[in-house]
Amino acid sequence: MTESYSGNACEQMPPLETRESVPQSGREAISHFPAGALLETQLLRCEDVLLSGWVGLGRPHTSADDLIGVLLPGDRLGAVLDSHLCCAVALTPVSVAPEDYRTDEAREFRHLIRQCVRTCHFSAWDRIEDFFLETYERLEAVELASDWTFDLPLSQATIARILGLSTAHVNRIIHQLRAQHHIKIAGRAITLLTHNALGSLPMESCVI
Repeated sequence: MTESYSGNACEQMPPLETRESVPQSGREAISHFPAGALLETQLLRCEDVLLSGWVGLGRPHTSADDLIGVLLPGDRLGAVLDSHLCCAVALTPVSVAPEDYRTDEAREFRHLIRQCVRTCHFSAWDRIEDFFLETYERLEAVELASDWTFDLPLSQATIARILGLSTAHVNRIIHQLRAQHHIKIAGRAITLLTHNALGSLPMESCVI
């Protein structure tokens, strides 16, 4: 698991002059942003959807390095950024394009609610397992994962920031998950070996 961005998630960055727009058929245009780019509403359209890459969500108007969630391909950026609840940074190179029709306008907010529940009430072990399961489900929905295997382009340090854990804790639990045959890792590919047991986490795993 590696990443191309390791800087501050919400630090002030210079205006992006590297945005590239590639006209497509009809009104669509694909825009590309490099890893580390701060994605602001001035640069995006309300209907922009993430085509590729990972976007980290952080607290607005702060230089804190904490991440509070991620957007994955298929997620609408404007739905989150328009409310000014989050700032967004490209964790990997990303591409976005407008999409006029969406049947599920609340999808991104459900992901954020799940992230809040996970970080506030789950044990460290279950935070990581649930994060892996949700990531697979989201990528499978847009045909970017299959056979319980998905690509994870993030470092353990970034996973730790997303889940509110230390890097050492994430490293230790991932080693335990591998040793107990819950997951298999090959390069950036993660395979969930006990996915049937991950469908519903036990209530005793919640920390209240």
